[in-house]
Amino acid sequence: MKGFIKNERGVSLISLAAAIIILGIITSMLIYNIKDTKDMERLTNMYTDIENITDRISNYYSKYGALPIKNEIDLSSDPTITKWKTDKSENKGPLGANDSDTFYVINLNALENLTLNYGKGFYNMENSVPADKDIYVINENSHNIYYLNGIKVRGNSETKIYYTNLDRDSEKVVLNYIDGIRIPSGFSFKSGTTKNDLKIENSGHDEYIWANTVDGTYTVDFSGSNATLTQTVSLTDTTYTVDLLTGQSKEDLIKSNNEFGGFYYTIVDSSTINVYYLSVAESDNWGPTYDVEGIYKDKNGDTAYIPAGFKISRLSTLNTIKNGLVIKNNSTGDEYVWIDVPDGILENCHTLEEVENALKEYTNNYRENGYEDIYEGDFVLMTDNPNENSKSIYNELKNKMLQSIKENGGFYIGRYEASKSNDNKPLSQRDKKVWADITIKDAQIAANALTSENYTYSLMFGLQWDLVCKFIENTGAKTYHEIAEDSKEWGNYKNSQFIITSNNAQKRTSNGISSIEKGETKNSGVWMLLTTAASEQNKAINLYDFNGNVWELTLENYTSETTQKCVARGGEFYRESGINGSASFRVYNTTDFVNFGVGFRVALFK
Repeated sequence: MKGFIKNERGVSLISLAAAIIILGIITSMLIYNIKDTKDMERLTNMYTDIENITDRISNYYSKYGALPIKNEIDLSSDPTITKWKTDKSENKGPLGANDSDTFYVINLNALENLTLNYGKGFYNMENSVPADKDIYVINENSHNIYYLNGIKVRGNSETKIYYTNLDRDSEKVVLNYIDGIRIPSGFSFKSGTTKNDLKIENSGHDEYIWANTVDGTYTVDFSGSNATLTQTVSLTDTTYTVDLLTGQSKEDLIKSNNEFGGFYYTIVDSSTINVYYLSVAESDNWGPTYDVEGIYKDKNGDTAYIPAGFKISRLSTLNTIKNGLVIKNNSTGDEYVWIDVPDGILENCHTLEEVENALKEYTNNYRENGYEDIYEGDFVLMTDNPNENSKSIYNELKNKMLQSIKENGGFYIGRYEASKSNDNKPLSQRDKKVWADITIKDAQIAANALTSENYTYSLMFGLQWDLVCKFIENTGAKTYHEIAEDSKEWGNYKNSQFIITSNNAQKRTSNGISSIEKGETKNSGVWMLLTTAASEQNKAINLYDFNGNVWELTLENYTSETTQKCVARGGEFYRESGINGSASFRVYNTTDFVNFGVGFRVALFK
């Protein structure tokens, strides 16, 4: 492969025609004894496909720092790929020197303006190993592209199968990112990963090492006049003094460490290093906007669906799934957090009923008898249009939510409790007044007004709330006790105490609305409704105020009474404690109930 990761944004008709002609010449030289010209035509069509895909993946990778791949499809046991790997060990077959054992199905939906001769099997796939081999796959390490079905070419003496346009490629791909961490301009990748001895080098072959502080491989102490870095290798610690170069500051180094989870360094001597740190000025806090939907793979190998029009944070604290992946709407500035459902929970589910039952079983410790995502009687008017059936709308929305979780392995919820825009649409933004005093019908209609042809906005179903609780527990961010039994240590309740960390926080008390200073303490026994994200203490997996502050309306139904009741979750600031209003706690009321302690949060799914 000729180092295809470049900055071009497309190919001209002239260059494309030239490429096809050259491919035809090469093809004729390789297989001069073809018996059937139709074989030649099919092979040339495959070569053309791969060139077109290569060009678009080059642009995609340059822009997003990731490959456009189908989510979590394991091809390791595919017999064709198994044979490739066996042939490679015997120094034959199609694989090149830089091909690893890992292959992914290419997500053709993520590549714009693409017309192919083959690869139609992709569009018939589910999230499983494809039965139809009419697909294109890409190697994780080399980025080489292969056609899994292969093209049979009949010669005078033998029949050969061609899978790629390469002839045992030996040239390395040019990498711009490793595990989502940018390789600085003027440097090239040498070896390793961010979790295992990542090394880069400049044109003078000076070697720089990635100090991974977010995962504990390195620890850095900024308390002294100069920073010190400790490398932990097995049971042996090596401590370096960071020697800041001219024009560098300790504050810049701290910022690089906090935002990117590390920095590059080169060893001066046994105790001193020089550093190269990443800066916001070079990369910006947010990555590029996804023009089409795609799949994001973080440095741990976990994946999430990214909707079109959104971008991913570049900060290490915000761009891994286990810590709560944060995405941002490029048009509105609204932020959402990915709620992941572990692999295997739904792998044996074939119907939406089976999906729902599996998710209920998975979240069983947060469920409660008498509460269901079910429409009975006149539960909630889902529309102002008298000609539309609210029950049908509710059931269609629930099915869409379940189908999306099945296909994408999770969903998004607002990072913040909903606030109100100037045009009466819900926002998910920091330092905003919470949108309360609203009925569940009006909250659902407001949320649904954000829906586009690409994705759906809604109030959360009760099952989704349970999945958030389970995700917080599974990540280790909070314990079951802190989620289900007493949440006062990470929520805004009357009996909680915490420090205000926002520069722009406001409070609502019995004396009205006023500002509250950063550094001020909210004491136990004092109630106040706060603007969104007023305190970093009241956060888990990058979600703010998931418990306390206001009750949040959901589409869950309390079915134990004749008259159906709407359900709110998570407790609130006024009367409740962290026990009576824990993160998973439920309270119900009539569907026309409004109160300044009841608001909502928006969910987003495909």
